[in-house]
Amino acid sequence: MAEEVRAFFVGGLALEEVGEREFAARLKEERVRWHPDKMQQRLGGKVDPEVMKDITTIFQVVDALWNDTRKNAVG
Repeated sequence: MAEEVRAFFVGGLALEEVGEREFAARLKEERVRWHPDKMQQRLGGKVDPEVMKDITTIFQVVDALWNDTRKNAVG
């Protein structure tokens, strides 16, 4: 699932079209959107454990992409 999520965000946020700086900015927004605590709050605090597992996976992929993009932009 993680590779599919990664491919979705790379393609959906158009890394090749917008460049690394804009891609990192978009990923930053997605990190906030998919943060497990934020999602639990949005869903009323009672979230099925399997759904939370998926949300956490999505967040981890987005976070890793964001960190990789920032390192590449700086380094």
